[in-house]
Amino acid sequence: MAKQNLKDAVAWIDKDMTSAGLKPGGGKKDPAARSEMAKHQGQILILNELEYIGEILPLYGVTTKVESWISVPENKAVVDSIFKKIHTYITGIKFSKPKNATPQEIEHQRKIIIAGALKAKKLNKPPNHAFIVTTFEAAKGAKYKGKSTNNISMITASELNRHFRQNVTAKKISEQHQLGHGDKGIAVAEYNVVSRQQLAAKKFGLTKQQQGLLNTIYVKSKAEHLRKINIKHAQEVVANGKLDKNYLLTITMQTVRDNQADKDYEKAFLQSVRKNGAELAQREGSTKLIDAINRTLMWNFKPRPGMTVKGLRKQKIKESAKADYTSRKTQTIENEFTVWKGLTVQKNLFKGTQPKTGKPTGSLQNILGLINTRLPSKIQKNMGSPSLNNVTGKFSSSIEALKIRQTGRNRLPTLQYTYDKDPYQVFETGVKGDRRWATTARDPRLLIDKSIREVARELALGKFTTQRI
Repeated sequence: MAKQNLKDAVAWIDKDMTSAGLKPGGGKKDPAARSEMAKHQGQILILNELEYIGEILPLYGVTTKVESWISVPENKAVVDSIFKKIHTYITGIKFSKPKNATPQEIEHQRKIIIAGALKAKKLNKPPNHAFIVTTFEAAKGAKYKGKSTNNISMITASELNRHFRQNVTAKKISEQHQLGHGDKGIAVAEYNVVSRQQLAAKKFGLTKQQQGLLNTIYVKSKAEHLRKINIKHAQEVVANGKLDKNYLLTITMQTVRDNQADKDYEKAFLQSVRKNGAELAQREGSTKLIDAINRTLMWNFKPRPGMTVKGLRKQKIKESAKADYTSRKTQTIENEFTVWKGLTVQKNLFKGTQPKTGKPTGSLQNILGLINTRLPSKIQKNMGSPSLNNVTGKFSSSIEALKIRQTGRNRLPTLQYTYDKDPYQVFETGVKGDRRWATTARDPRLLIDKSIREVARELALGKFTTQRI
């Protein structure tokens, strides 16, 4: 069973991830994490020309693809006019100061607006149009507000109504899109779990090892929801449970379908996090078979004078645990590990503890968090000519151990990992690489394999193979 502080942390995270927070504009409540992100000062609103106009054209009876429709000169002129007026409108909005803001907070807002304007200018490349807004609520007001005299939907409706000689309302235009953080930036679910983990670590005094075990919850859940979830990115912009105040959140206008799909993914991800957290709270404390054997062997090891032996040493480890067998009968069994000099261990003595084919053991799965915690620094230490050189740190931070597969009873387990293949896969030898850049010394797989094995030795893991996926 897990230590009490880890169990308490998991229970608190489970509860706080669903706690409510007031919307910035008042009224009904949002999840606290969504409310915190909505109030964050400094956000970039991105409008993709094709996606934005493409969702609106069916309201005017257009059935052709948006790319074909915009390729017609007079239609392109209408679209250019829409975005020119949107640009004039948004850049003309006066930024309001936060309520009861201190002089330091007002100065920070001024600096973040300047930084956001520079970033928006870089992102403002066809077909994207990027704008700086103060908060998520400000972006919602810019999109559509019933009583306002001007907004993005009203501009769009006015131009297209004149072009098609129809009368589609601005409200109807606005209903074709919803604002979201997850498409090009950090999703609410990512921020939710990472911020709550950091708050829990401080609140319950978790050790680094416990934080690593806690991180395996998110690694495992991420592997189940790879399409949208990017925990590593979230960890880079969240500190002490709060968003970096200098980080610029990204908002996009998504189709209603895509926005709902993101919500469904986030909901499933959070459910997976809660499930894996509950499992971790039940499993973490028991001594694993390999650890038990290592510790009892260390007890009988007599070091030479002046030699220091590192690692836990125990003469005997005795534990009780419940095991569910194929007969569907749940029994309580006791495992006792004692190693004496000259003792011959009976073959298949621990047969009942062997994992089923094709399924990773809990202990191996839990160790992934520890590997991922140590791996970036180990990679950077091993980089340098003639291998890859560390310049920005992006390569080392992109590497992630995903899972460990046991493909057969008598075969070594395989640790599967991934890294950013764009642009680093060009250095791989073989069909995936580029002959102009690839050499054996530069092959990322060799560097990663070496680093993973060094980390594994530090953690006293057994033999395994590695595989890039």
